[in-house]
Amino acid sequence: MTPGRTIAAEAAEVRPVRPPLLGRIILGAVLLVGLLLLFVALPYAALTTLGSFGVTSALPLQAVTAGGFLLASLSAVRYVVRPTRAYGPVGVVQAVTGVLYLFAFAPFGSLSALIMGANVTVTYGDLLLVAMTIPLLALVAAALTTVEDLRHPFERLRYDFPAPSAGWR
Repeated sequence: MTPGRTIAAEAAEVRPVRPPLLGRIILGAVLLVGLLLLFVALPYAALTTLGSFGVTSALPLQAVTAGGFLLASLSAVRYVVRPTRAYGPVGVVQAVTGVLYLFAFAPFGSLSALIMGANVTVTYGDLLLVAMTIPLLALVAAALTTVEDLRHPFERLRYDFPAPSAGWR
């Protein structure tokens, strides 16, 4: 920091540098692969493995797979558009999709198994409803980001993607 200058004054002079689009796309693709493993492959493997042991789930496997693919794709797109004004609106769409995903599957949240002649059912639908707080908070954050980007274009970019200057070490 230069003597006699405030941090805010120096931060105001920092110009944003957008990472190259190709780099963001490559990292977004890597993120997509990881999220597909988490949101599609893991639930699919868990439900089919449980099914092989006689544990049945009311969740429709195709819907879980399609919803997971949609959530993973929106997350990757959101990463790619982060240095643009589309970041907030894509975040809103992603958060609404997450809320709808959890809300739609909450009534089906149960596992049933036949143990020693008795049907045992474990329900976790309420847990899915509680988990909706995460995408709801993300929805608020994305909406605020959208409003802030409209009110003060490019201000967020100075903090998300600061350009290195000669004085920084």
